[in-house]
Amino acid sequence: VQTCSLFLTTTFWARMATLHSKPQSVRVFGLIAAAASLGQLGSSLAAPALYALMGRSIIFGSALLLCACIVFVRWRSGSADADAAAADASTSAREDSVRLEDSAQQSAGAAGTGTTTATATASGTATGTDTDAR
Repeated sequence: VQTCSLFLTTTFWARMATLHSKPQSVRVFGLIAAAASLGQLGSSLAAPALYALMGRSIIFGSALLLCACIVFVRWRSGSADADAAAADASTSAREDSVRLEDSAQQSAGAAGTGTTTATATASGTATGTDTDAR
């Protein structure tokens, strides 16, 4: 039981660290930790009464609650992963644009005798003309 508890706690906090940014984690993690402590206290107080009421079927109820948590985390991480993928695509497009501009400027400096004009299109390709000043 202790190994399972340690594994679940570690996995939970690792997942929370991947889902939340630093400002979000500073704001939310204290509340989550306080609620977890209250939940542990409440469940340890309620366990004897629930066992007297439900008997051994309490294990089945616990397993159902654990499955519900897994489904919720997978649902939540799916929406967070989609948001992260959209943000990564936007960042990647901006970085490609900056690299393209830097490359065009370096080409202009390396041409020596010519003048290079380069423009970046929305699709990330470069169009340019090179005129030789001879």
